[in-house]
Amino acid sequence: MGGLPAETVAHTYGDLGQQFTSHGTTQYLQATQYFPQGDLRQLTLGTSSTSKKVYLGYDYEDGTRRLTRSYVTDDVHGFMPQELKFTQDDAGNVTSIFDATTQGGTAKPDYQCFTYDGHRRLKEAWTPKIADCAATGRTTANLDGAVPYWTSYTYNAASAARLETARPSYTSVARKSALRPRAPQKPSAVLVTAPLQAKPSPSAPQPQASRAPSSGSWPPTTTTPAAWPLTPPLSSSPSATPHPSVLPAAPPSPPPGQTAKLSSASQPIRPQVSRTSVRGSAIRKLASSSALAPY
Repeated sequence: MGGLPAETVAHTYGDLGQQFTSHGTTQYLQATQYFPQGDLRQLTLGTSSTSKKVYLGYDYEDGTRRLTRSYVTDDVHGFMPQELKFTQDDAGNVTSIFDATTQGGTAKPDYQCFTYDGHRRLKEAWTPKIADCAATGRTTANLDGAVPYWTSYTYNAASAARLETARPSYTSVARKSALRPRAPQKPSAVLVTAPLQAKPSPSAPQPQASRAPSSGSWPPTTTTPAAWPLTPPLSSSPSATPHPSVLPAAPPSPPPGQTAKLSSASQPIRPQVSRTSVRGSAIRKLASSSALAPY
C-alpha cells in the first residue's frame, strides 16, 4: 500500500497476555513495563538496539486507577517533550488537562479547564495563563497558551440543541473541534503498532430534522411504523449490507420557508481526550526535530 514493501509484524506477550515487544523489518516496541495491578507503566520505542529511543510513561490514581499523567522522554532532548496531567471529578468528568512543557523554552505551556452542569454536559472550556481552573480566572484577560480559547455551552430542556459562545478574540475552530476530551482511558501497548495519525477531531452530535409529512403543518409528530423490525436480520458476514427493511429513510428537507425542528435524540456534549492523540502529538513533536533524523 502506498508503495511500501510487504512487512510482517510479530508481537510477543507475557503469561498474562500483556504485550512486550513488536518487531517487523525494524524494531518498533522494544520493551514494556507494567504496574503490579496490570496497568501499563512505560513503553520503549526504537528501530534498533543502538538507535535513539523514545519512552512513553503513565501514572495512575491510587484506588480508581484513573490515568493522571502521561509523559514523554527520549534520548535526544535535554527536556521533557510532553507531560500531560489530568484531573477528574468524582463522576469521572475531565476537569483539567495541563501540559507545562515548553519545548526547551520555544513554546508556551498549555493549560485547559472544563466545567459541567448537573447533567454532566460540558458547560465551560477555557485556557488560563497558569495552571489554575478557578472560576475567578475565567476571563478574556487571563487567557493564554498555544491556542487560547474560551467557549461556553448552553442546552435546551431536552439536551437536543446547543449554543456555543466563543469569545470574539479567541475563536479557534481548530481547537474547539478537539476540546471534547473523554476521561483518559488506560493506555495499551498494542496502540504503538498502529500508524500515527493527526489528532482526531470528533464532531459534536448534530441535531436531526423531523421527518416531513406529505401534507399538514411542519414539523410533524412522528411515530415509528408498527411493521418496523425491532432487530436487524442476522448476517453471516460482518460486511454484509443490512436488509432494506432496517435502513431508516433519510430525513427530507423541510418545506420552503419553514424551519426544521431539533430532535430530542441528540446527545449532550462530552469532552473527549483520545489517548491516541496524546501519544501521536508527542511523537509528532519528536519527529519534527532534526535531531531525530537518524532515528
